[in-house]
Amino acid sequence: DGKCGFPQDYTKALEFYHRAAELGYAKAIAVLVIVIIMVGIFFYFSFVHIIVKLIVIQMRVYYQIWFP
Repeated sequence: DGKCGFPQDYTKALEFYHRAAELGYAKAIAVLVIVIIMVGIFFYFSFVHIIVKLIVIQMRVYYQIWFP
């Protein structure tokens, strides 16, 4: 939920920021850059986590090591 009981629509908010950035509003451009960077960091670390997990699973199977 958003403020005052109104629903919060992140997709619509991002569309408004994008439109404001197209119109030259500097703060909107800054927010979009931050959002893009944060999403990129999230996906990068998610990908790294998956790769590390797969390597650990392979080590457990190959060496028959069982550690948390």
